[in-house]
Amino acid sequence: MYSWCFGEPANGANALQTAGPGPGTPVARVIGNKQLHELVRDQEKQMKLIKALWNDEQGASMAEYALLMALIAVATIGAITALRNQIITIFNNATSAMASAS
Repeated sequence: MYSWCFGEPANGANALQTAGPGPGTPVARVIGNKQLHELVRDQEKQMKLIKALWNDEQGASMAEYALLMALIAVATIGAITALRNQIITIFNNATSAMASAS
């Protein structure tokens, strides 16, 4: 049986002597033993899943590639923004050269 309680019993009484869902009431008394066992079992399943996901490194390389692509995109946008006027000038010169050649 689980000995989890909602706080400490009042007036030095043990948990089974207190009445109602107040301080010192065992969890099993409030929600029932069956529900408590199901809750503990569900929590154990959740912990196993969390541990399995934490130890699984299969998706780590995908996350690393995504971070690398984001970094490249930010660097490219920064470079284009910084060199904006020079890029515009190069394209304008190329357009003028093509127009005069034809």
